[in-house]
Amino acid sequence: MMYLKGAGVRWVALAGVLAAVEALGAAPAPVAAPIKPQIRPTRIYRTAVLRFDYLRDGTAPSLALIRDAIFTNPKSMARYYQAASFGSLDIQGEVFDIPPPAPLFGTGWTACWPATDEAPLNAAIAAGVPLRNYQQVVYVVHRPAGIPNCAGGVSSLGPMTFNLSIGPITLSVARLGVPFYLAGDFSQTTQSTLAHELGHSLGVTFHANSYMCNDGQFLSQNFTSCTHYAYGDLFQVMGLRTQMSLFSSPIAERLGWLPQSAIIQGQSMGTYRLYAYGDPIPASGTSARALKIMLPTPVPFRTVTGETPEVSELYFEFRRNVGFDYRLQRNIALAGGGNFTVPDTDGVIITGVVQGTTPGSYYTLLLPVQTIPNVAYGQNSASNPYLRMGQSIVIPLNGMRIEVVGIQTAATPHWIDVRISRP
Repeated sequence: MMYLKGAGVRWVALAGVLAAVEALGAAPAPVAAPIKPQIRPTRIYRTAVLRFDYLRDGTAPSLALIRDAIFTNPKSMARYYQAASFGSLDIQGEVFDIPPPAPLFGTGWTACWPATDEAPLNAAIAAGVPLRNYQQVVYVVHRPAGIPNCAGGVSSLGPMTFNLSIGPITLSVARLGVPFYLAGDFSQTTQSTLAHELGHSLGVTFHANSYMCNDGQFLSQNFTSCTHYAYGDLFQVMGLRTQMSLFSSPIAERLGWLPQSAIIQGQSMGTYRLYAYGDPIPASGTSARALKIMLPTPVPFRTVTGETPEVSELYFEFRRNVGFDYRLQRNIALAGGGNFTVPDTDGVIITGVVQGTTPGSYYTLLLPVQTIPNVAYGQNSASNPYLRMGQSIVIPLNGMRIEVVGIQTAATPHWIDVRISRP
C-alpha cells in the first residue's frame, strides 16, 4: 500500500496466462568481454523506529525484537537492503517506545493508524527523539487484530515535509501494523510487508505488475489473449511478495543502486554474459548484472481499463534460488485438482519498463515466458517466469530473438549467456 494512487496501482487482477518458448540447439557464440565495476560509497540511511503500543496488554513486540528484526538479524531489513542495493545502502538507527497520541480509533483512516503524521511525530519529539538526525521514520503500531479494511502497511512516496512543534522536518514515513515473522515468508526477511513499504518510502511510486499472454507469443499484440495483473510481479519486493525477492534491475538502476558499469546495453547482435543477480558486485573483475535493451519500436500492451501504454525497455537478469532471492519449491494448485511443481529456478527473468505520463515517471511489468495451464488462481501463472537454457523469445515489432545459450551454476562465478539475434 501507499498514500498516493497512480499508474500501476488501481488495476485489478483478471485470469490469464502467457507466452511462447522455443527449444534451441545452437552452440554459444563468443561471450562479450567483462565490464569493469564502478565503486560507489555506501549511503547510510538513518531510521527512527517508533513503537506505538495502543493495547498495553503485554503482547506488543519488544524493543529488542524490533531492533533485531530491522537492524541486526541476518534476515533483517538492514541486511536485506544491503543485498538489494548491491551494498550501496545501509539502514541504521534506533528503536523508541512512544506513548501513543490519542485517539487512534474513529472512522475511516483513523481506524487503522494515527489520524495524522504530525500527531505521532510530535509525540516522538515530546519523548525526546531527535528527529532531525533521521531521514526516515518507521511506525510499528500494536493495535487490535482483525480491524476491517486495514492494510498491513502504508508509506509515503519518498520524503515529505511536516510542520512539527520544533519546525518543519523532512522525512520518509513507513507504517507497519502486522507482526514480524519468518514462517511462510518467501522473501527470507523478517517482514516482507515492511520491506515493501520501505521501497515506497525510498521513492518507488508504483506497484510492480505483470503481463501474460496465452496465444503462444511473448508480449502479444493480440490483446484478447493477454492479462494484466496488479501486483503481478511475484519476484520482487514491489509486487505481490508471496515470493518476494530483490528489487528488479530497472528499479535498482533508477534508485542509484545498480551502477551503469553493471548494465550491458544490448541493442547490437551478439552474446552477452550475465552474472547471478543476487551475488555481490566485486571490487574488480566481472560485474554485469543486467542486460538492458532500449526497444527501437515500443511495444503496446493493454491494461484492464483498456489503455494501451507501451513497453519501451526490456531488462534481463540471471536469477538464482539463493540468498534473499531464495524461494521455497512452489506447488501451484490446479483448477482440476492436484498441483504443478515449479521446476528448477535458475534462469533469466525479463522485466518491461513503461514510461509514465509525467517526465521521469515509470513502472515495471514482469513478462513471463512459460505457462502453467489450468491454475486455480490465474496470477500464479507468474510463478514460473524463467527463460531457461535452450529457450528463446522473439520481441514483437523489433525483429530480435533472445536466446539462453550457456549457463554455469556448479562453480563460481555463476553466469548465464544470452544471445541477441535476428529471427
